[in-house]
Amino acid sequence: MLAAGLSALANAVLSIRSMNQKPQSGVSIELHANRFGNEFTDLFVRVSTQLGVCVERSADYLNWRYVDHPDEKYEILVARRSGSLEGYLVFQRQGRATRVLDLIAESSAVRGDLIRKLAAPQKGWEREEINIAVLESHPLSVELQGLGFRARESAPVVFVGSQQDSEWFLLDGDRES
Repeated sequence: MLAAGLSALANAVLSIRSMNQKPQSGVSIELHANRFGNEFTDLFVRVSTQLGVCVERSADYLNWRYVDHPDEKYEILVARRSGSLEGYLVFQRQGRATRVLDLIAESSAVRGDLIRKLAAPQKGWEREEINIAVLESHPLSVELQGLGFRARESAPVVFVGSQQDSEWFLLDGDRES
C-alpha cells in the first residue's frame, strides 16, 4: 500500500516535470501514422557511417518490417527540424512494458529527445519499463546509461564469418531480419 502511494506521488512529480521539458536538440517530436517515405531512406544514408555494421534501413525495408507486419503492431515517433526528418524511434507496447525496436537519429541529442518523449507520461498509457536491447560494445549503450537505463540480463549473439571484430548496430527490430 505504501509503495502504491509513493509510486503515485513520484509519477505526479515526474508528470509535472516532463510537461515543461522541451526537446534539448530543438526538434519537434510527434507520432508518425503513415508509411515510411524516401526521407527515411535519406536519413539512413546520412547516418549509416556512424552506426557500424547494420541492416540497411530503407523506406521499403521499414515498411516491410514494421508497417506491413501481419501479426504485430508498432508505433513510430519522428523527430523533425523545420520539417526535415532528423530521427525516428519504433516501439511496441506490451502491457505495462514498452520495447524499443529501432532508433536512428542524426545525433545523440536527437536520440535522447526521442527516448525522453517515449518515457514522458502520456494520457491513458501506463508503463513501468522501457526496454532497449543493444550490444554492450556499441556506443549507444553508453548513451542509454547516460539517460538512466541500466544493463540487465544478457543474451548471446552469434556471428558467422569474419565480421566479429566489427562494431555491430543490432536492435530488437533486427531479430527477424
